[in-house]
Amino acid sequence: MSGEVACSFPRPPADPRPTRERPAIVKPWVAKLMIRLYPPALFLWVLRLHARLRGSVDFELFTAFFLFNSGLDRCDLRDRGAVAKQLRRRLRRTSPDVATTYVAQFSGLLHRRGAPWASLLLIESFFGIDSCDYPGKRQAGASALREKIQKRLDGVEFPDACMLMMQFINSCIHIEGRGGYAAYAVVEAFFEVSSEDFDPDRLSEKLGPRLAGLDDVPTVMLIQGLAIWLIGIGRKAEAQMLYRWFFDLGPSDLANASKLASRVRERAAEFRPEAFSLMVHSVPVVLHPVLGRDTVIRLVEDLYGVTPDLYRDPRQLAERFHLGSGSDLSLATAIALTEALQYSRQFERSQAVLQALLSDGGDVPRDTQDLLGRLPAFVERLEAYQKPAFHKLVMDNLFRSGQLHSASRYLEGLLRITAADYSSGAERLAARIRQATIGFAPEEDTILVGQLFGTLVDTSGREGDALLLLEAFLWSVLDLSRLSVTRPSAAEGVCHLLRFWLELSPPDRAFSRCGAIVGFLRDCLDLRGVLLEDRSRFIQDLATLRRLIVQIGWEHAGSDEGLYVDVLCWDVELGQRLLLERYRYLDGDGAALSAGPTRAEADGLKRGWSLGRPRPSLENGDGEGADDASPFRVPFCFGFRRATSDEPDPRAGSDPVEPSKRFLEVQRLLEGGVTPEGIADAIGPRAILLRAGFHSSGHLYWNAFRTDGSSVSRIAGALSTSDTARVEVAGAVAWHDRCLAAIWAENGRREQPLRAFARATRLPVREVVRRLAPTRGVRPPDPGSMARLSAQILDACSRCYDESWLAEWIGDAIPTDWEAALADQRASLRRVWERLASILEAIGGGNLEQSLDLVTEVFLERVAMHLDLRPLEPLLGGQVDLVVEVEGPLHSVPVALVGIGPRRLFECVRSSRTSLSLLIDLLQSCGAVCPAGSGSPERLLTVSWFEEDDPAFAGAVCLHRGQELLADRFNLTWESASDSPPGGSAAIRGALTRGPAVRLLTVCGHGRLHGPGVQLKDEAWTGRGCDFERVGWLLLVSCSLGRVRHGAGDSDEGDESEVPDVEGFVANLVARRVRSVLACRWPVHGALASRFANLVSGEYLAGAETGTRSSGRACALNRARARVLGRCRTNSINTVAAFEIYGQG
Repeated sequence: MSGEVACSFPRPPADPRPTRERPAIVKPWVAKLMIRLYPPALFLWVLRLHARLRGSVDFELFTAFFLFNSGLDRCDLRDRGAVAKQLRRRLRRTSPDVATTYVAQFSGLLHRRGAPWASLLLIESFFGIDSCDYPGKRQAGASALREKIQKRLDGVEFPDACMLMMQFINSCIHIEGRGGYAAYAVVEAFFEVSSEDFDPDRLSEKLGPRLAGLDDVPTVMLIQGLAIWLIGIGRKAEAQMLYRWFFDLGPSDLANASKLASRVRERAAEFRPEAFSLMVHSVPVVLHPVLGRDTVIRLVEDLYGVTPDLYRDPRQLAERFHLGSGSDLSLATAIALTEALQYSRQFERSQAVLQALLSDGGDVPRDTQDLLGRLPAFVERLEAYQKPAFHKLVMDNLFRSGQLHSASRYLEGLLRITAADYSSGAERLAARIRQATIGFAPEEDTILVGQLFGTLVDTSGREGDALLLLEAFLWSVLDLSRLSVTRPSAAEGVCHLLRFWLELSPPDRAFSRCGAIVGFLRDCLDLRGVLLEDRSRFIQDLATLRRLIVQIGWEHAGSDEGLYVDVLCWDVELGQRLLLERYRYLDGDGAALSAGPTRAEADGLKRGWSLGRPRPSLENGDGEGADDASPFRVPFCFGFRRATSDEPDPRAGSDPVEPSKRFLEVQRLLEGGVTPEGIADAIGPRAILLRAGFHSSGHLYWNAFRTDGSSVSRIAGALSTSDTARVEVAGAVAWHDRCLAAIWAENGRREQPLRAFARATRLPVREVVRRLAPTRGVRPPDPGSMARLSAQILDACSRCYDESWLAEWIGDAIPTDWEAALADQRASLRRVWERLASILEAIGGGNLEQSLDLVTEVFLERVAMHLDLRPLEPLLGGQVDLVVEVEGPLHSVPVALVGIGPRRLFECVRSSRTSLSLLIDLLQSCGAVCPAGSGSPERLLTVSWFEEDDPAFAGAVCLHRGQELLADRFNLTWESASDSPPGGSAAIRGALTRGPAVRLLTVCGHGRLHGPGVQLKDEAWTGRGCDFERVGWLLLVSCSLGRVRHGAGDSDEGDESEVPDVEGFVANLVARRVRSVLACRWPVHGALASRFANLVSGEYLAGAETGTRSSGRACALNRARARVLGRCRTNSINTVAAFEIYGQG
């Protein structure tokens, strides 16, 4: 690129004068004379008449009048005190209506002439508002602001007041130090609306009467302005609801472009033509996030009457919409058409609209070079306020149509950047960007630099220039400490630039800036008063950036133990933000009961036995004395018996509602960021936090942190030797899931291909094991014979069984070179084949429980190959509480059951639990969640439901009988629901709204991996509408609902686009205020699961009577694990490993 600038644009003048002069009817000295002769009210009436007759106000005349009448010509407009003094002196004898109109007109003039700061100062001086009157970013009220506005506007007609307030809002948005927070505070103060008012009924009540007093154009301008402002400060959901109310749109109207256009035209027919034009331009902008690509363009073309033929001839397009005139209407039309076309990826038609806009007397630009050559002259004809919108229009056209070279030349021309500037370094580039005063607001500067970066990074040989541009803009031009507070929309664009900078920068450089980026995100992620829908969308947009920061931190903390603690704080703060937002907003869904309980809710549960079968003969509540022959004659699984076609969404019930009392508590907690002291409070004294995950290289890492009650220190850590650890752990998880599914699929069926395969191959597999055994007197195995045995096994697999998971596993066990493997890996080969032989023996013999246990044991061994926790063993002990936090496929791994030397991890500690979010743990430890209730818990609740002919019904019988015995043993009231009353969601909701607190709530029913919830009588129970405030512990005896996974972008095969936020049934429960839940990760044996749940319940209730630190939930689970696995290391390991405790231990 040469040093010449391709497109050179003149700099705007330093003072806010118009770039195109209008003929002034009256000179300033004449205005002085008129002011002396006419009172202000009469002069304003003449001015209004002049505006109506001429079509627009003569701004020069009005400026002269206002300046001389107010005395502002003799004071500096930057001097707040002087401005306020002159306003009070000159307007004190003026009526409120006249004074309000004065300030509205003059502030609007200043804003249009490029001095929004002066416009805002004028309005604030008029109201007597200072910066301290605005509610802070983390404050909920705006009483001082509301009081001053209402006092000043007392007696002012609503249309006049509305004109001034719209200018007030607009000025706030465009000024550093005010921004979106101040603008929305003004909206709340004047219109007396809040986020909860944005539904059709409440909007009709709040805004309907006020709009009735406005003329057509002001009405449309008000609605359009409110919607655009809401979008600009990140409140898209509220903007869309405002338009749906104004145009009376239903959900079905949004899916049909023709119907939507018809509804808009019907509403617009009630207004004058100029109001219709305003409506048409804004509808696609506001509603496009909820419309599909095709719907947007069809809507715009339908509203404007555009046909495909017009795009073929830009001249006709220019004539049809007067696009070459440079008027507001023509520019707005071009922007609406091009944005819709670009959103629909119709870039050639978008280019035709731009050519039509730049046509000069019918002369259309021939090509891109001709188009670029005409830009400076066209820009000269535009007003200052029109230029940013036009530049963005051109940038989008060039960038999105793939004309990268032309786009970079155009953008560098706007910024006056030359090739020499890149060679001079980041400071020179930063100076160029700061000097490029082309009228862009801060978020538009971000768009400009972002698009220039995009063109450079995609241009061969200019990747270094792209990184240097980001370096200059992010760290020398922007002030990240203030940007998110004043410009939420700008913050979103900056976050995307930060993500690219982290991806492209050297690791050491990126790591050095991570702390500053975390502080910036802290403000961005904690915006005030936005609906859950908008907050969730914003957090998901930042998922990659959040993951990158934590990943860079873990990978480059080096040997500095203090840095590891810093990275842990970043990890805790940025990790599960989506879950935290749902937690702080949903408020336990308690509002769902406001309409009054239903009949089923009022009935709730009943005391005593509720099943239609007699009680089994259990000796105690933990199932230890159960007769194995009865009632479990047929093995069964608590998985869904049949699929349902109308399942609700797993996240059903997360409807956006206004934040609860926890909202401010969460904000106060996060205001200063997560600290080591806070983490110590979250995991408790004498605890060890085990944090495990995967580096971008594919290695598995883990770090252990110890707390002493007030601080955190790193005590151990390790990195897997293999860079395929992530893929292999994900593969082990998938293999285990397929194994369990295949074994359970054949349970009770006549056709059993898996069992047939096991019988056909167990003899050759046993022969392989025998030949690999180091027995004296036996000749070393011959590689040729081993290869023949392997081929025989694979042949049997292909003939008898078509499931790929088993063939893959056997294929992995067969080395490609038997001779080399026998020489170097004979011992490890023998262990693999011994496990294979044991599993085939169990499956072939029809031993269901042993098959499940062996498969799970192999799964844990495969994970332990990469998750080597032996360095942690000397640091553990019987007084240590272990908290596990993992990511990726490790969410599917029972880490507490992984081997560590001769023992399992849970055997080395007093308790172990899994935390989905240490942030929520921290909130609970700080008392942000109310205690379990006044008085001691007195009830045990048990709810289940199965069909009468379902074999799993027997598991419910065992569970209920065990819970009944435990209630008798510990003198608690037992209430249940299963057959009569039926076990359903309504019964649970009713039981939790009355009576004493609940020590244990046990829910049993069919479940499925990533399913909607526990299948009960009335629906799949998700916890919606339940108040868990007084529930001590929730036990879910149901298959697979304890499995959590990462959100969109997650893949069991190790997708690097994985987002940090987790989803799943357990995550939903945590968001609904469940303090602690015990759930299963995979399908479980119903009989064994019921007994184990009773055993855990017994340990918990027994420990609660002692009142010691060993009485917790996690300790109870550990003791139950030890009781079952103490007899045999693999006895019922499938069931025991499936159960995991999430939340408080």
